[in-house]
Amino acid sequence: MISRHIFFPEKGVVELRGEPLSPAPAPMHARVRSEASLISAGTELAVLHGQASHAAPPCKSGYANVGTIEKLGAGISDFAVGQRVIFGGKHADVQDFLHGENHRWARLFAAPNDLEAPDLAFVPLAAISFTAVLVCDFKPGDSVAVWGGGLIGNLAAQLFRIGGARVLLLDPNENRVELAKNCGLEAVAASGAGAVQAVKNWTNGAGADVCVDGVGHVAVIETASQSAANFGQIALLGSARAPYSLDEKFFFDVHERGLTIRGAHEWRLPVVSSRENRRSVESVYGALFDFIRRELLQLAPLRSHVVSPHQAPDVYAGLRDNPAQFWGAVMDWRGSLD
Repeated sequence: MISRHIFFPEKGVVELRGEPLSPAPAPMHARVRSEASLISAGTELAVLHGQASHAAPPCKSGYANVGTIEKLGAGISDFAVGQRVIFGGKHADVQDFLHGENHRWARLFAAPNDLEAPDLAFVPLAAISFTAVLVCDFKPGDSVAVWGGGLIGNLAAQLFRIGGARVLLLDPNENRVELAKNCGLEAVAASGAGAVQAVKNWTNGAGADVCVDGVGHVAVIETASQSAANFGQIALLGSARAPYSLDEKFFFDVHERGLTIRGAHEWRLPVVSSRENRRSVESVYGALFDFIRRELLQLAPLRSHVVSPHQAPDVYAGLRDNPAQFWGAVMDWRGSLD
């Protein structure tokens, strides 16, 4: 059997390649046939263009996948052949995926049969955004300012809204602001000092109870500290990839005004719930399934393209060079790749 997958052979180059799979998966691997996978533009473009610390070409890509189990290794007993799953697999039509470790990137999760594959492909990214909601202490009616109108920031803003917060999304890009409004969010095109003033105007001068960096740029953290209310919170959701020096005023703000900084990286969640910790990747996925089912989480506006894997080079180029037309791209693996 041949696995067809997206591959970055060198910096800036995207290919659809094939490689043989073994006759049977290893004991703790499941052979999964993909339905759809979502491109995580921030992470994957950073890898593709040599700007990520955790991976670099040559490499496979992807981590947001939904599919069906075709074969199970002898060591897997908690899933069955024919079961639908969400998993952190690469962009591939079929692959052997390691299952059973205590983190979401080596674990299968049951997926419902009543939701569409292009929607389910968003769930792993939405779970990343959900982490910011879980780590922050807020109540219905509290003000939450989210920086970044990409998928991570948009999804975080929607999830805070579902939790009952008043939410303002800020991004300098007018297209992303319009996208946020199409998702039912209040949004404004602003950055830097303009964003600080926008938040102050929105909160009648008080500042936001919670400020979320959904960009992954350290400069946003400084802006957020100036936008937060006294005793407010700053959630670090994005992964910083650009060097930046914080001004001493940032530390003065944190110290004098009693700000709390909360790390919101999704690795902090265990994969399954326990008596000691109800919140887990598994419970978050369950909540997201419910939000999608009840149309509380708006995904259709976030999906700019559903494409064949053969179109991958053009789609990655579009995500990098044409953000006005490309923002959320899903690869549909259900058609023929011949």
